[in-house]
Amino acid sequence: MRRYIQITFFSLLFIALLIYVRSVRGTGNGGVPVLSEKKTTQQSNTSKTSTNNSSQNTSTSTPTSSNPTYKNGTFTGQVENVYYGNVQVQVTISSGSISNINVLQYPNDNPTSNYISTQAISMLKSEVIQAQSSNVNMISGASYVSSGFIQSLQTALSQAS
Repeated sequence: MRRYIQITFFSLLFIALLIYVRSVRGTGNGGVPVLSEKKTTQQSNTSKTSTNNSSQNTSTSTPTSSNPTYKNGTFTGQVENVYYGNVQVQVTISSGSISNINVLQYPNDNPTSNYISTQAISMLKSEVIQAQSSNVNMISGASYVSSGFIQSLQTALSQAS
């Protein structure tokens, strides 16, 4: 009987340790990114080093109204170097509204980066199309990709303004 109690105790202790480790590592929800707080300030792109276009290395502002009007066309954002790789987006404007977003580059050099990036990008695309601006929620668990996506989007939308 004593052995049974010991085995049960150590099994429960092991399960509790696994739950704790998963919550500390940020994968307690199965690795699926969740929406975090709304981004309220825009970051300056002056600290980024990019050889793409030096005239775009300034802080950009995007329209914040619920129905902004942009020039029709396809606009490519600046390549943003995030911790796990580069992020670059291309936005398509039709009838003055954001109609599509293509992600030209994103971190995908290993399975974990690829999984996190594809999940976050999917959520970010739908948020941007719904909001019609770059003022959208960042994805918790994918903050680097979210930040790069939003910054690249801002440079693309500044071209479309």
